[in-house]
Amino acid sequence: MNFEQGMWVIGAGKMGSALAKKGRQAKMGVKLISQPDYDMTQKEEVERFFDSVNQLPSVIVNTIGMLHDAEHTPEKSLAAFKADWFYESLRVNALPVIWMAQCLSKKLSKHNEFIFIILSARVSSLSDNHLGGWYSYRASKCALNMFIKNISIEWSWRFPKTAICGYHPGTVETPLSEPFKKKVNPEKLFSPEKAAGDLLIQIQKTTPAMSGDLFDWQGERIEF
Repeated sequence: MNFEQGMWVIGAGKMGSALAKKGRQAKMGVKLISQPDYDMTQKEEVERFFDSVNQLPSVIVNTIGMLHDAEHTPEKSLAAFKADWFYESLRVNALPVIWMAQCLSKKLSKHNEFIFIILSARVSSLSDNHLGGWYSYRASKCALNMFIKNISIEWSWRFPKTAICGYHPGTVETPLSEPFKKKVNPEKLFSPEKAAGDLLIQIQKTTPAMSGDLFDWQGERIEF
């Protein structure tokens, strides 16, 4: 696949900004989409953004995600689970991909070569869950994986030259991982620049045959 239509990166955090920089270094036209211009965790804002563009890029990468905030940390036990935090985790981690896919489906055709990558997480895997905990984050990312799978099936017959995949970048040194990085082997704690480079390699390897699956930074498929 050629990338002559460029890449849109959604989210200007450390990972999104590093990916945009890597894309520009690779001579790809890059558009970085973030607040305050557009809040892509809000359905109306997603629709407003897509209504403002006429031509789609070759690649869209959604880097938006949430694990904790000032009032909430990942739950270590059932007692810590709060429904409102779970709903907020779903709203940020899972629902935007549905809203974006709805808008994309109005603009794609069966002739479009197009890749849509969404940052997911290894902890979303049911088969790889040996520790428990992190109820809201795990469940919201698991829902995200199901959305990706469902969209991939529908797009396979509507837009056969497209691919939508989840991607686990590893543990990246960003605000999301900050409270937990002391427990991570330094060799497994990646800089945003390294993580962005790995992701760009994965994008370049992505084909429609890979659509619907979750991959890690090594290009290995993660079982759901």
